[in-house]
Amino acid sequence: MKKRNRDYQAEYRRRVERALARGASRSQARGHPRKGEKPLSKMKSSANANPKLDNSRADAAYRSMRQGKSLTQAAKEIGVTRERLSKHLISQRLIRKRKNRWILSGRNQPPMLIYSDAKAFYIRVNAKNARLIGQYLNAVKNFLKSGDQKHLDNFLGKSVLDKSRVRHVFETRPNVLFRLHLSGSARFEDIYQFSI
Repeated sequence: MKKRNRDYQAEYRRRVERALARGASRSQARGHPRKGEKPLSKMKSSANANPKLDNSRADAAYRSMRQGKSLTQAAKEIGVTRERLSKHLISQRLIRKRKNRWILSGRNQPPMLIYSDAKAFYIRVNAKNARLIGQYLNAVKNFLKSGDQKHLDNFLGKSVLDKSRVRHVFETRPNVLFRLHLSGSARFEDIYQFSI
């Protein structure tokens, strides 16, 4: 049996014309309804069939975006479509669009790991303090690798304010830092505490 050559352009044009004749918008006719418009097709798209992402994959994608990767790259890394990932992160208010670019929502900075008062815990901070905590944790990591206390010198007596205006002094006592590290109460890979 001879294979029939399909004219996809003509089929698409007819589909759009039929939908417009039924009173649908052009975006609905194309199969990509705008927000608030109902899809014309009764078929469920793969993105809508299972809208929830498991937390570990969503965390990994969000972490990649925080490290400077695009939404497309982050979605590719965890094996989902860009649309599905963006829908999930928007619903969690972790990203928003500005001037046709996806950006991380600053006010939803996830809690960050800090060592203070002989404890490891997470606090919410503004961007400036988040940068300082990142530098501190990097110094602690270098100290734990080398045993050289000079890495901690810049943070002696320094502190940060959390979002509740509570001050947390950086822990710089070597024995306490070694104990916290060996206890496994917090790892450097878990610098952010995600709740998505």
